[in-house]
Amino acid sequence: MKEVYKNMVNCTLCGSNNPGKIDFLCDSCYDQLYVENEEIFMKPINLDHLYAVSSYGGLLKHLIRKFKFHDHRYYAQSFAQLLLNLGMEHDVFSKNQGMIYVPMTKREVEKRGFNQCREIVLEMKKYLPTIPVLELVDKIKETKPQTYLSELDRLENVKGAFQLKGPLPSNVEKILLIDDIYTTGSTLESLAKEIKSKTTVEIIGLVLGH
Repeated sequence: MKEVYKNMVNCTLCGSNNPGKIDFLCDSCYDQLYVENEEIFMKPINLDHLYAVSSYGGLLKHLIRKFKFHDHRYYAQSFAQLLLNLGMEHDVFSKNQGMIYVPMTKREVEKRGFNQCREIVLEMKKYLPTIPVLELVDKIKETKPQTYLSELDRLENVKGAFQLKGPLPSNVEKILLIDDIYTTGSTLESLAKEIKSKTTVEIIGLVLGH
């Protein structure tokens, strides 16, 4: 794996000040995440490519749940570094692209206090100054938590949930969709479908767990 960003700060997960492969993450925590950085071929239809850092289980699952449900939003720093290194390894960052995170409804943001995907993308943006964050998608439908739904119910749950509210910048040829996890793929696929229905851009998904 390419070591893109060298650690100059404490690990946000355990507090260690031991230098690691990437910013905000010591090597001990990094090793426990079982980073795979692989392309996923799980029947994506509207996504042109999908890449994941690791399998969604163990320490990664524990950390994502703490991040989302226990307001450990500073984990966004470590998660952003993992996604940056994932993207670098697969050479997905280039000119003429933009980043879009999975949006939440106003009610969902108020309930959680923040949008975890937005927090990650804003951290990524610090290292990708030439790639804009495109605030062009709204979530227009309240959805149930996906965790305990069947695959068919998940697809129905997010059907028509997203709306592209304006044209993409004319120079954008590729969209990076950022989400925390990809299981059945219903959320990212629904979002990508909405974008593809109105544009011809290439869409690449980057996720932490699958």
